[in-house]
Amino acid sequence: MSADAELDSFIVVLDKQLTAVRRAAPDPSALDPELVIPALESVGVLDLALDTVELDNSLEWLSSVIRTCARFSPSIAFALASRFAGQRATRGIGALSPAAAVAGGDGGAAWRATVPGLFAPQTVVLLNRAEVAARVVTWDVGEIGASVRRTGLIDADLRTVTDPAAAATEPTLTGEQARIALFELDLLNASVGLGLIENAVATSEDYAANRRQFGQPVATFAGLAAILVEMRLRSSIVAGLLTAALGGQRDGAELVAVTGRAGVEVCLDAIQVHGGYGYIDEYPVAGMLRDAISLRARGGGRRAAVAAVAAAHLPSR
Repeated sequence: MSADAELDSFIVVLDKQLTAVRRAAPDPSALDPELVIPALESVGVLDLALDTVELDNSLEWLSSVIRTCARFSPSIAFALASRFAGQRATRGIGALSPAAAVAGGDGGAAWRATVPGLFAPQTVVLLNRAEVAARVVTWDVGEIGASVRRTGLIDADLRTVTDPAAAATEPTLTGEQARIALFELDLLNASVGLGLIENAVATSEDYAANRRQFGQPVATFAGLAAILVEMRLRSSIVAGLLTAALGGQRDGAELVAVTGRAGVEVCLDAIQVHGGYGYIDEYPVAGMLRDAISLRARGGGRRAAVAAVAAAHLPSR
């Protein structure tokens, strides 16, 4: 619960809508975006970044919505994070259907990024972590890079986008605007990660409570209980960091570096809790791991985030 009763009520309504979609879905573990998007539209989620921009706690609203959505579909939550960050970064310049993404990263071209195409972006804010710079690129929907089939975040319709004029043009946003946009995207992507982690923890705890061996729930076995506790502790650490970041007490690179690793570790633990069942499609945890690995890469890569933390907090030579 937050200190904002209106936000809490909104999240309750959103959770009920998404729960209804899940119950009606043929495969509750892989929600079809065509079913989820109308539910999001019905409660006014898609343009929430613009509708809440004047609120003092606008980022808390967006983070809470994305965190909730990620418990149902990390792919859709990731696309929402990109959309929200793009809407906030381009407000005032009349950008059409914006999205934002971190460019460059571990070995990538400085102005190439993987962008979710789910909401058909026509404007892409490319954010370079190393340079703390941004470029706003207008794209025709049909010209955005072809959808690339990836194993994680598959329903986000990930596409590779490059600014071909980056070397010859000035940055579109100021350095301060780029810094703010990068921080906000990091925070929202970390919210996706936390929602995914919370779902992995809840799924594993439910499985362990209901799976019985030798007449006892497997959750009572010391080894599995220890794994479940470690998963919950990691979730609490990420939640604490996210709260601190919302209060301006943590930087975005630190947040995504910790969240990315925690997401993968929690999902690996979830597979271990499920035993052999963790590797088959009938159980959702293997898909969660694929999403966690993909999400970790989408912040520009862990090495880039760690380098940014080092540059900000460690003494230089």
